[in-house]
Amino acid sequence: MKKINTLLWALVLGLCVIISSCSKEDTPIIIPEITFTDMPESGYSVCLGQILNLTPTITNENNSNYKWFEGEELICTEKTYHFKKEKEGKYTLTLKVTNEDGGETISTIKIEVLPTNAPQIIFNTPESIFHTCINRNLLIKPTIINGENAKYEWTINGDKIKETDPSLTFNKKVEGEYIVRLKIITPKGQHSASIKVTIYNSKNSYRPASSGKYAIWKKVYKFLPAPGQFVNEHYSAKTMEEAIKYAEERLIQNYYVSLGGFGGHIIIGFDHSVDNKDGNDIKIVGNSFNGSSEPGIVWVMQDENGDGLPNDNWYQLKGSEYEKPETTFNYSVTYYKPDSPREDTKWKDNLGNEGVIDYLSAYHKQAYYYPAWVKENSYTLTGTLLKSRTFRDHSKESDACPTYWVNDSFDWGYVDNYGSDRLDGKEDGNAATNGFDLSKAVDFKGNTINLEFIDFIKVQTGVNVKAGWLGENSTEVFGFEDIHFNK
Repeated sequence: MKKINTLLWALVLGLCVIISSCSKEDTPIIIPEITFTDMPESGYSVCLGQILNLTPTITNENNSNYKWFEGEELICTEKTYHFKKEKEGKYTLTLKVTNEDGGETISTIKIEVLPTNAPQIIFNTPESIFHTCINRNLLIKPTIINGENAKYEWTINGDKIKETDPSLTFNKKVEGEYIVRLKIITPKGQHSASIKVTIYNSKNSYRPASSGKYAIWKKVYKFLPAPGQFVNEHYSAKTMEEAIKYAEERLIQNYYVSLGGFGGHIIIGFDHSVDNKDGNDIKIVGNSFNGSSEPGIVWVMQDENGDGLPNDNWYQLKGSEYEKPETTFNYSVTYYKPDSPREDTKWKDNLGNEGVIDYLSAYHKQAYYYPAWVKENSYTLTGTLLKSRTFRDHSKESDACPTYWVNDSFDWGYVDNYGSDRLDGKEDGNAATNGFDLSKAVDFKGNTINLEFIDFIKVQTGVNVKAGWLGENSTEVFGFEDIHFNK
């Protein structure tokens, strides 16, 4: 009997070994993928002694090992490699990534080291997007370093073109891929760099509003307010993901999400494409009332590359102030994290002005107005700036109200604004709605672009002003809706 049991156990163990072996052989090895999201088509360029931090984005990472090589020499085993050279020339690095599944991949990185003070072309800045659709203007504006007394030569697919400026307006009637190259020549030297520009047919990314989809927004993709009195109040978000979750929960409950001071913004998307038809196409809810408008600029985006993400080109919806000389485009404000809790938040803009977001201790108790999920000690927000209509109305002041502030309205075209485009008669500021026409979308030159549909919306606080004890002007949003859905 013991011999039989022993034999049975041997058979069972042998079968387990066979099954285990087969399972391992049948399980596919997942290969990691390496991308350098900021690497130009022609590779990186740096000057002598300049540090270039190389950090790849890796999918299927799974506890990977990293090996950086220069030629045959192993130079680094960390994920990030800090490249620095004291000899000019062209260098080629190799990164080998191996994950715990045994998957392995290799990526090659080309770097040109230029003489000190030589001209440099940097195409990939954080906001660079090198694709658009047929017959749309795309601004290609690289950062130029040491470009004094420079001459510029542009080519497209090897053909020299007439433009001789440091930026290029790119527009094509045929979809496909194009190689755009810029050569810069200065008394101190010359440099060339290239990028790949992809032109899409917008009709290929249209998503119909079929059964089961929603008239309202579907997802928040980004929530980055400027410092403000409602930021970090009654919620704790330490990452962008947590901040997005907070914003989504608020909007679902029809509660306001405050965007803070100038430049603060939220990006949302629908589960279908919103059609551009006659009249208003979308409505956005704020909390304006007569004497209390905190205007938000509206930007829209079409999913031009069809990947379902808001990584395409933004187009501003014209409002009543768009063509007025006092409106400032490409306005930027840098906010600085306070050294201690319950302090004012300092800021500087790109026009040489500076100021503070006041900490209102009489009304709010959170430690910082500076977003807790911004880890850096400063961050910069950019957008369109409207001339403020905030003023102190002395005629309405009394002993009971010694200072009376008014945030006066703009004519039309802005979120959280008591304008002529309001779609309801509410006077109490509780979820007041404005309507917006997608036909008002313009490109960076101010040209109407006739979008057939959009997929994403961004709202950005459009003024940089404070109203005494009321605090900073900050756009509030409650929700977004497709007016034409199921009509």
